[in-house]
Amino acid sequence: MKISIPKEAVTQIMANYNCSEEEAAKAYLEAQERAGEAFQSFLENRFSSQKKMPEHVEPKTFTPKEIKKHLDKYVIGQEEYKKRLAIAAAYHFAMIKYLREHPEDQTVKRFRKKNTITAGPSGSGKTYCVEVLGDLLQVPTLIIDATDYTEAGYVGKSADDMVRELIDLAPGHNREEQSRFISRYGGLICIDEIDKKAKDGSLAGHDISREGFQRSVLKLIERKLVPINNPYSAASQIQEVIDRQKGEKAVKQDSMISTENILFILGGSFERPGDNLESIVKKRLQHKGRVREDGSVEIKGFASDEKKNEKGQLKNYYREAEADDF
Repeated sequence: MKISIPKEAVTQIMANYNCSEEEAAKAYLEAQERAGEAFQSFLENRFSSQKKMPEHVEPKTFTPKEIKKHLDKYVIGQEEYKKRLAIAAAYHFAMIKYLREHPEDQTVKRFRKKNTITAGPSGSGKTYCVEVLGDLLQVPTLIIDATDYTEAGYVGKSADDMVRELIDLAPGHNREEQSRFISRYGGLICIDEIDKKAKDGSLAGHDISREGFQRSVLKLIERKLVPINNPYSAASQIQEVIDRQKGEKAVKQDSMISTENILFILGGSFERPGDNLESIVKKRLQHKGRVREDGSVEIKGFASDEKKNEKGQLKNYYREAEADDF
């Protein structure tokens, strides 16, 4: 390919560096080549974060037995919890896959999610099991502390923000692609320390950090459309003003995500001085006559070593807990 060299550039190089015309021409061509490489390198560094990510491998579905076997590799004990978690996850993501592959099936439009609430002492492996489960399923998995959130519209993060944080963990080079991935393949949200959001009986009036948060989470757990961008952020409010000036008042459906394909797992110790879950369950069982003579219920589950009877059997009431107890 013939390349033209500006005569003015060659003359300038000869005058500045006291070289021949041939040397000046070669130097010009070499400088142009290096400049092109530097320019390409600059563009790659400048726009590397905006490159489209490679297509994500479609998450696989597993049977409860396969999930339980995987959890056994990393978590010792907690057999009942691992079984319940495996059943809930296997059912949830199997139904998502079926509805995705059979959109024409009108008999199954929606399914009842197996959201799970877990009670157990701190350090018993509640959140770690969810972390291991997310690695196996290869779906976006968010583990958060309930005490960091409050009711929407107040200072602090709202319950809807946890869905937006889950979107940030999904593959894709923009929020629309990330939200579509979760809508198609699902996700996991584990809310730890949920018991710390129990309403304090000593407070009068509306408690935004506890009671308000509970109502917000209940809506998310069932089914709710959540904006993928925070409507209270400065950028969203400026965009809203621009849309109003253009006459675009309707909210675009692409800017919303439904929580119907997100599995929620709630956990906490449910221990409060004078009013903990174990004492509540024990009173109920005593009333029904199900407590043994030594005052214990000999079952397996979450329990510490100090709660053993003389025979060394675990005395634990978490497994017998019912909805009213929580």
